[in-house]
Amino acid sequence: MNATVKRVNKFNLLSAIVLSTGIAAGMTAIVPSSTIYAAASTTAAQTHSNVQVEGHTVKTDAGRNGSLLIPIKDAAKAAGIKVSVNPKTKAMTLTQAANRAVFEMDSDSVVVKLNGSSIGDRYEAQKIGGVDYVDAQAFAVPFGYQVRVERESGAVLIDRNEANEITVTAAKLQTPLSKGSTTINIVYPIVSGLGNAKNEQAINAALKAHAQQFLNTAKSQIGKSHGPAKGETYEFYSTYKITYNQNGYLSFMLDDYTSLGGAHGKSAKTGMTFTLGNGKAAKFTQLAKDEKNAEKIVKKMIEGQIRTDAGSKSYTLQDFRKWTQGTKSFTDNFCMTYDGVTILVPLNNTAPSALNVLEFQLPGLHLLKSDLQ
Repeated sequence: MNATVKRVNKFNLLSAIVLSTGIAAGMTAIVPSSTIYAAASTTAAQTHSNVQVEGHTVKTDAGRNGSLLIPIKDAAKAAGIKVSVNPKTKAMTLTQAANRAVFEMDSDSVVVKLNGSSIGDRYEAQKIGGVDYVDAQAFAVPFGYQVRVERESGAVLIDRNEANEITVTAAKLQTPLSKGSTTINIVYPIVSGLGNAKNEQAINAALKAHAQQFLNTAKSQIGKSHGPAKGETYEFYSTYKITYNQNGYLSFMLDDYTSLGGAHGKSAKTGMTFTLGNGKAAKFTQLAKDEKNAEKIVKKMIEGQIRTDAGSKSYTLQDFRKWTQGTKSFTDNFCMTYDGVTILVPLNNTAPSALNVLEFQLPGLHLLKSDLQ
């Protein structure tokens, strides 16, 4: 179903800033896939010859929007990931330990679904010389890899060398309500290997509670309506992605999708960030460079982004202010990323019916403490 596939925006205007700052500081710069080509003139990535997956060099190509494309089967082999291909659909399944990602290719993109989720992210992909190339992020994100540029060698590294030493796998909530024309597929993450049972239990309890709350909402909606009318279907899907796993913090974006048979479903996104040292959810002000003024700074950056991107957005700053009237905080719902922070802004009932949250990617250089960048 098209409504449950999200196209990932690959272009990042901040890429050159992130890359050059990391190199100038004598550090490894962790960057989104588009950054590799947006700032390629300052790195060996320009030659397309020094990209490594877990220390093994792979071929690359440039995508239409500057994304870094890598041959998926070669990347999987380099990372020790098993690959199988469905002979009928041609979909590829990549399996590493308990994590499994399905790659559904078409002529110019790939949809990636993680651990049995019904929701997928769409990334750029191409067939080059008979070989399937995908955006490096399509490969990296499902398995918790980072895409970064190393200062000393200029190599683009796709690995987990700077990640927290933990394991994240998936679980599902089972319910007898998922039957007939009602489908409920709730996938959520479980953390292991933390080394502190109390903290690990606290994190997993919070993640499961979020999943259970979504299931409870589904039960309530089904009960009130007595189920879908003849010829209609109800769908309740959830999935997750790891957006940051470094420096003692672990951040997720959780996506809960609901369709009650209408023309449009709704996707409710929630960010959850945990401090591994105590197992507690981290507040944005704990991470912010300027804790006192964090809320004002974030609001100003969001409104500035809306003004700048007005030509490509389907709404104006006036619309945004109307849809968020009564909002007390713009930093309650967020997740960390390797190049900043994603702010998720819930909308009130004056917004279009299919729209209930807006997503803003903001640079960490201006927001987060120096040890988190």
